[in-house]
Amino acid sequence: MEEDDYSISLDLAPKVTEFEGFVEYGGPSVAVSGGKTVTVPPGFYQPVFSVREVTTKVTLWDGATLVMGGLTREEVKKVHDKVPVLGDIPLFGRAFRSRGESSQKRNLLIFVTANLVSPGGSPKKQAFADVQPSSLFQNPTMVTPGRAVSRAKGSVPSR
Repeated sequence: MEEDDYSISLDLAPKVTEFEGFVEYGGPSVAVSGGKTVTVPPGFYQPVFSVREVTTKVTLWDGATLVMGGLTREEVKKVHDKVPVLGDIPLFGRAFRSRGESSQKRNLLIFVTANLVSPGGSPKKQAFADVQPSSLFQNPTMVTPGRAVSRAKGSVPSR
């Protein structure tokens, strides 16, 4: 919250991490033990991730909505297709083969709405039906895994 009591400063840093696949490290090796030769399979697999992130600082008015974009991704898929047997014939087989490319773009949009909230839990400046700005919510209830618990003064927890 800013000093003017109407605006909110936000530091936003959304990040998208996607699994891309595995990269194999190391090659096949040979182990010799007691006169026996054993070929050990290639090294180990390491996961590869792609990360897209954007960072911004913004000041919004109470109740305003911010739209963030720019976390785009483009996937290009190459397709090599052929008719079995006929596509393998030299020269003549070109008529039975095809190559193509398709691309797909994705853009992630993030919507953030900022509201000033009073210590009682109600909106500080905005009025809702039957709730005045900066008032305490009446008989607030807190939900726990076991049961709902009233936070109002003097109330007995429900069982």
